[in-house]
Amino acid sequence: MDSFWYEIKRLETWPNGTAIVSGMGHMMSDSTASTYWSSNVFIKTEGLWKAVSSHVSGGEGDEEVKAAPSHP
Repeated sequence: MDSFWYEIKRLETWPNGTAIVSGMGHMMSDSTASTYWSSNVFIKTEGLWKAVSSHVSGGEGDEEVKAAPSHP
């Protein structure tokens, strides 16, 4: 994988030390691009956020990426 980034679409925290983060992941290589949606639940334990649940769905991709024409 040549490139990866994650767009956070939802970020909520609660006073009881629970958080939800959801968004869209993007993966790019030299010739393909893929996206997916994910939701993640975190619990704050002893001052550290720890993932306790994750769900991934709606993977789209493996689309061929057209290279932009090079300029001299």
